Amino acid sequence: MNKTIKNSVVWFLCVTCASLNVLSFQDQPGSAQTKDRGFNTPAQQGISKWPAERKRFALIIGVDQYTHPEITRLNGAANDAKSLADALKQYAGFPKENITILTSNMAQDKQPTRANIITALADLQQQIPSDGLLIVYFAGHGISNDQGRAYLIPSDATTNPDVLQELAIPVDKVTELIRKTHVEQVMVIIDACRNNPSKAAGTSRIR
Repeated sequence: MNKTIKNSVVWFLCVTCASLNVLSFQDQPGSAQTKDRGFNTPAQQGISKWPAERKRFALIIGVDQYTHPEITRLNGAANDAKSLADALKQYAGFPKENITILTSNMAQDKQPTRANIITALADLQQQIPSDGLLIVYFAGHGISNDQGRAYLIPSDATTNPDVLQELAIPVDKVTELIRKTHVEQVMVIIDACRNNPSKAAGTSRIR
């Protein structure tokens, strides 16, 4: 792991049903800032090595099962989350105690509910040092509204369009909580299809 990593950079790897988009929120040549989808990243000099292993943290989320019957069950999200967590421990030097896993096949306090996901993100503020490395991974359903705002669907969401956006997790809320950690290196991986339920003909089902 000797690749140069940009300081204060947030990487988004968005895997959707239709395409694979890698969005790099890094400073452009000759520009003091980068602005993209709400990010405002100050330009920094690159660094040449990864943080010490004790400073590497990860929040891994996999949602297969949803409590609302109109949200289609997924197969593999929880297993993908576990596989990534295992790989981070085995190959990337992430300490087991620094990896938080929330998946549908875990105990109640580790279920990927809205409250558990938001709480886990907020708790990182007291855990991760500013010169550390953070990986946030989400596998599950996602939606976007008519204004282009993206949401992650936790396990306890609903398909009722009047309250769905209140019970879902806005992606910009995720980035806000990440910013509050002041961590300098972040990778966010979102493996989710992006539905727009309001445009579905005659149904609000999330598939």
